[in-house]
Amino acid sequence: PEDKEIYWHDANGDETDWMDWTTPAATWLCQYEDATTIKTVHVKLCSDSTAGTSSTIETEFANLDKNKCNTRALFNNDNYLAGGDFYSFTDLGNCSSHPVIDSRIYMRLKNVDEKDNLCLTHVWVDVSNSKGEAKQLQCKFHAEKRNKNVIRKDGSRIPMLCQ
Repeated sequence: PEDKEIYWHDANGDETDWMDWTTPAATWLCQYEDATTIKTVHVKLCSDSTAGTSSTIETEFANLDKNKCNTRALFNNDNYLAGGDFYSFTDLGNCSSHPVIDSRIYMRLKNVDEKDNLCLTHVWVDVSNSKGEAKQLQCKFHAEKRNKNVIRKDGSRIPMLCQ
């Protein structure tokens, strides 16, 4: 149908044939010259005595193009995170080269071991571009919610937007 057809001018200025915009031939590849990537994840735990965890907690990031990456365990069985503590994680595996677009990235923390809950008051992500310009993105579960994001021991995941 005509309402699904498009055409455009290519790099040489030549007009393409009409084609269905849902076909792979009609998709666009956008490339960003200045690559901004994730450097560090910071978390602040709730002050409650039960806020900490010994569960393995991993993170999934997704950029605005919906490309995803998964970190290694940020928290694992080797260390116990206590209530009120502040931690920074720099070993992000392949996520350290994951592109951040327009200073926004989606982040999902997931409880892998399902041993106990984890309560967080703040989550931040440090990013920097290829020029070395750094920025800190604040991650929120909900635009109005300010504190106590709980990752339950039932394997739940917290979806957040960092911007």
